[in-house]
Amino acid sequence: VRKGNSENLQIVFILSDGRFNKNNVKPHVVEANSKKILYVFLILDTHPSESKDSILNIKSATYKKAGKSGSNFQLKGYMEDFPFSYYTIVNDIESIPAIVSDILKQWFEYANSHSG
Repeated sequence: VRKGNSENLQIVFILSDGRFNKNNVKPHVVEANSKKILYVFLILDTHPSESKDSILNIKSATYKKAGKSGSNFQLKGYMEDFPFSYYTIVNDIESIPAIVSDILKQWFEYANSHSG
């Protein structure tokens, strides 16, 4: 979106099951933010929210050094440190057009109110 001499704002949609190495992605998300690129992550999760396979119920493990004596094992919800600030969980693939439409409408309203 461009208005007057303002900067270009860009939006990128990502459609995935949301399962990836988050540490590898974080630097790219930071770089995109500095370049005025907005990532919107559509997480396709066709499992019921009460299912252990739903992204809302998946746990991720991390190991952090705990001084010289060893490491500290930590188990937390996968979505607790999801690197994308803007995401939505899509349970029904047929709802994607309506979801994208709503997101684009909100983005255009935001972009127009913050440019020029």
